[in-house]
Amino acid sequence: MRTEELISSLAAEAGPATPFLSPVRRALLWSVVAAVCVGLGVLHFGVRGDEMSSWYRLGFTLRLIDSVDAFAARYRRPLAILGGLWLGVSWASNAHFIDLPRIPLLTGTSGAIASGAFAALWWGWINPRIERRRAARKTEADGPPAETAR
Repeated sequence: MRTEELISSLAAEAGPATPFLSPVRRALLWSVVAAVCVGLGVLHFGVRGDEMSSWYRLGFTLRLIDSVDAFAARYRRPLAILGGLWLGVSWASNAHFIDLPRIPLLTGTSGAIASGAFAALWWGWINPRIERRRAARKTEADGPPAETAR
């Protein structure tokens, strides 16, 4: 059987194509499925009342900030290089200075928005809190200030 014959026989037997749902409807459908799964898990395992309250307790938050600070201090130079490359590559590909394949959150508009948002969050919110916590840890380690003689 030749290619043309195969194509014509397949086209004669084929029915109408059914279109996919729109992306919004698919997202809503997956959200409903996820909510049902979460609900079944909560019904089966129950709700722990201490989970959300742990986020508001100071000790948990400080331990979280300390662990991020320890990681960032250990890998400060590689993280700075990777962050700078991400920001530069994403903005350069978005401005069409360089041609790269479409990689979500790395190239194009999505990469420029993601890298810009991360840089703004890091420099505007996360890093100042880590710096304050680092200074507080240093003063805790140094002890209370010595009283001076009058």
